[in-house]
Amino acid sequence: MARMEFFLASMFVAATAVLGCSEATENPPPTGSASSSSGQGGGGGSGGGGQGGAGAGGSGAAKIVINEIAATGAEEWIEIVNVGDAVMDLDGYGIADQDGDVPKVAEAVRFEAGTKLSPGAYLVIVAGLDAPGSGPQSECLAEGGPATCYHAGFGISASNGDKIFFLSPSDAIVAEAEYPPAAVADGQTYGRVPNGIGDFEACEPTPGEANTKAP
Repeated sequence: MARMEFFLASMFVAATAVLGCSEATENPPPTGSASSSSGQGGGGGSGGGGQGGAGAGGSGAAKIVINEIAATGAEEWIEIVNVGDAVMDLDGYGIADQDGDVPKVAEAVRFEAGTKLSPGAYLVIVAGLDAPGSGPQSECLAEGGPATCYHAGFGISASNGDKIFFLSPSDAIVAEAEYPPAAVADGQTYGRVPNGIGDFEACEPTPGEANTKAP
C-alpha cells in the first residue's frame, strides 16, 4: 500500500492563546500528524458517552476524541483528534452515525491498515457524500481544511439531531458525541470547549485545526 500522510495542522500556543472554543491557560494539545507509516499503535479501551464520550489508547497513552461536527452549511464533516501522548493505530476503527440509539455499523467508515494518528493530530471525515471514496482521499472540503481525509456516505441531521460514534474494529463503542437538534446557527460547527477536552459549544469551522469559539 502506498504511503500516505495527512498533513493535519496542530500547533503549540502560548498560555493566553485561544484554544478550542474558549481561552486556554494550560495544556494545549501537542503537535503531531497522522500517517500510514509505522509507529506505536493504540490498543483497545473505551470512554464515556453523551456529549463528551472519548478515548482509546494503548496503556492509556493514546486517546481519540470526536472533537468537531459540521452539519450546517454546504458541507458536512466530523473531526477526530488524538489528545493522548502516543501514536494511535486506527487500523479497523471506524466512524458511524446513529440508527436509533445504536451505531449504524453497516454504513461505518473504516480506517485502512497503516493509518496512524500522532499525538495532537487531527483527522477529518467528510460526510453526506453521494459517492464516497474508499480509503484516504485527496478530494476533501471546498473551503479550507486538510489536503487528505476520509469519505462517508451517511449524513448528519442538523434539524433532527444525530449521534456520532467512534467504533473499535469489533464494533464496540469507544467514544460517542451527541449533536442536538438545531445545535448551532447556519455556518457554525459544534466543537469542544476547550479544544479536545471540553463539552461542545458553537464554533467557527476549523477542520483539521484547533477549534475557534463562535462570536
